[in-house]
Amino acid sequence: MKKLFFLIALSVMSLYAFDQPKVIRTKAFKVEIYGKGRPMILIPGLACSGEVWQAWVSRYQSEYECHVLTLGGFAGEASGETPFLEKVRLNLSEYIASQQLQNPIIVGHSLGGFLALSLAASEPEKAGSLIIVDAVPFVGALQDPSATAESLAPQAEMLRGMIVKQSKDQYTRQQAKVLASMISDTANIRRVLQWGLASDFKMIGQAMYEMMTTDLRDAMVRIEAPTIVLGSWIAMKPYGLNSEQVKVNYLQQYQYLKGVSVTMAPAAKHFIMLDDPQWLFAQVDAFLSQRSTAEGKK
Repeated sequence: MKKLFFLIALSVMSLYAFDQPKVIRTKAFKVEIYGKGRPMILIPGLACSGEVWQAWVSRYQSEYECHVLTLGGFAGEASGETPFLEKVRLNLSEYIASQQLQNPIIVGHSLGGFLALSLAASEPEKAGSLIIVDAVPFVGALQDPSATAESLAPQAEMLRGMIVKQSKDQYTRQQAKVLASMISDTANIRRVLQWGLASDFKMIGQAMYEMMTTDLRDAMVRIEAPTIVLGSWIAMKPYGLNSEQVKVNYLQQYQYLKGVSVTMAPAAKHFIMLDDPQWLFAQVDAFLSQRSTAEGKK
């Protein structure tokens, strides 16, 4: 009986240990590592926790080693250094090298997608494949194709100032409205809102400012990694745009990225991984299978 109890306890402890990720901290982000297999790096968006990838990790950790980031200054993590984008990119490059990650699949949502593109354009050899979830090389040109980083600078500066100075009550009221346009489920809206409230407003403002004043469109030509872009169009429906029209805008943004595949989610809002995970996984599964077949033929 004692032996049986011991074996059961050992089994439970083993399961518990498997569920606990290895945690590594750099100057710019925290990493939680789940599973085993080919490395896959997951970067969340603005003011989000790496927990946003929870369903993704559950699906892929049996075949991939998932390195889940939470960026400094977001969701309770200590703030990192500025300039934000450059410091995160450099730390991510160093992390890939120090962990000896070979041809990692880099997955990024929104700001995380922008960071993935920035790394792959700066150091093409560091990215094996890219999976970009509703992100573009220059966010300012989505609504105004004539916009430039310079023309957006005053607006970006004003927005940064507003974000930094707001109270938590003001942030809650404003973000509740914004997130309702980005996420369908109220429970997920509350969860993402809490991550934002636990974030450093100064770092949120800085990250927004830098992304609005950084144009990566011409740099797309330097990316060598096979890339899939999964976009959302539904937020533009009230403005009279349909899926194909929004897709054209995305294709223009990525026109210099050779071989890129752009697909729009049928109805999911900006947080596609929360709104329609099954559709998202179907696209990702097909992409990963295609890449596995292509690499097997080399």
